[in-house]
Amino acid sequence: VTRVEYAYPVGSDRWLEARFHPSADGVTLVTTQISERKRAEDALRTRARQQEAVAQLGREALLGNDLGILMDLATAVVSDTLGDARSMILEFLPDRGQLRLRAGVGWQPGSVGHALADGDASSLFGHALTSASPLIVEDLATRTGLRIPPLLTEHAVVERHDLPAGHDLLAL
Repeated sequence: VTRVEYAYPVGSDRWLEARFHPSADGVTLVTTQISERKRAEDALRTRARQQEAVAQLGREALLGNDLGILMDLATAVVSDTLGDARSMILEFLPDRGQLRLRAGVGWQPGSVGHALADGDASSLFGHALTSASPLIVEDLATRTGLRIPPLLTEHAVVERHDLPAGHDLLAL
């Protein structure tokens, strides 16, 4: 028996499995739709990749490495795991009421460690920092009521997800 999996039409998310069964009279072809199985397999691979990323970060944290190194690794792992071009960790500077880009992937050279953003409640980052639940923004261009940080507009970020990560850190 020869088994072949393929998308049909080519490039679609509709998957078929063709099984060729040789016999004395020739070949019997059995085709089965396997789209649901392929989606489940993709979901399992994604979940395994995410779990490995969490385990990697846990191992590094247990080694007691420098917090800066751990944050750099965390942003790299998140960026790689989610397939995003950018990720960041912002540190709240209470004496200034601002957030500093503490670690990140995909930002302009010189931004990490130096870029600052407003941290007050009327800014997007400040609102996310003080919120008890995640702030999800589908499209920054249509978001009203909160100031969009120049850090995002200067880097052509159009979509973002803020997850509170503690009282003085914010992760994107």
